Order: sequence, then structure tokens, then C-alpha cells
Amino acid sequence: DEIERGDVPKCIQCYMKEKSVSEEAARQYVDGLLGNAWKELHKECTEATSNGTSHPLVHCALNLARMAQFMYQHGDAYGFAERDYPVEPILKLMVESV
Repeated sequence: DEIERGDVPKCIQCYMKEKSVSEEAARQYVDGLLGNAWKELHKECTEATSNGTSHPLVHCALNLARMAQFMYQHGDAYGFAERDYPVEPILKLMVESV
């Protein structure tokens, strides 16, 4: 959808061009990066909680990352609003829980 609207290239398109790989290979690479980032985020949060140094802002940032992945993991739930994504309840939950 973003490419059709003329938006700037995203990470998948940039990786495809830089490495001369297929879209599928680029998506697998980016999925691997995301998986590693999630592991690191969870590790940091777990360590902070077990050390007693957990800060509400850390949990807020983690929940914001979760929301962003939810909104974009199966397409663009924000920029292409005609799709049937249950975004409003998630946003309400995030705002009210802070």
C-alpha cells in the first residue's frame, strides 16, 4: 500500500536493492531482525524486573512496541484504514493503562 501511495522505500525494499535479493528473502531477514529485537527487549525487561529496577516507562515502551507490531504485522492498519483491524480497542487499552 505504501509503495502504491508513493511513500519512501521501507526497510524491505532497501534491503532488496542493497543485497539484490527477492522480496521473500528480504522479509525473512527483517523478520529475523524483529525476532532478535523482541528477545532483547524481553531479556532487558525481565532483568530489570528481577533486579527491582523496573521503571514504568520501560513497560510503557515495551507495550508501545507491542502495539506497533500488532498494527503492522499483517499490513498497514494505520495508513490503510479501510481494512478491518480492531485498532481502537487496543489504543484505548494502551492509553487507559498508563
